[in-house]
Amino acid sequence: PTRALQLNDIHRIGILRNAVLHAIRVKGQNAPILDLSDMGICAMIAAVSGGAKIVTSLESNSGQMPMLAATIMQLGNGLSDVQVLQAQAEHISTEHILGGAAEIVVAEPYYEIFEGELTFHCFS
Repeated sequence: PTRALQLNDIHRIGILRNAVLHAIRVKGQNAPILDLSDMGICAMIAAVSGGAKIVTSLESNSGQMPMLAATIMQLGNGLSDVQVLQAQAEHISTEHILGGAAEIVVAEPYYEIFEGELTFHCFS
């Protein structure tokens, strides 16, 4: 439920969009982008709105549902050049990222494991 509210928060999405688009303007559309967010929207913003050419999105949740959601994101938005990796961030290296070392790293502060938890519990 919390995630659905976040994805429909126009102000929040606007802030993320402005930050991602600024990074792309500074580094260029060919700069490799790594999105560390589980079920994140930053990779989609980068590819659709920013015209980014090299995007890798990390999905750390296990199971088929997260990867199915990522595939729907790709196909529904025509993002054939977005790579989705199912792995923990600490287990990937530059060889796993499209274009090599990421020049832009984005992360949306949402973690499915903390769904429904109070913020101070998550980070204590």
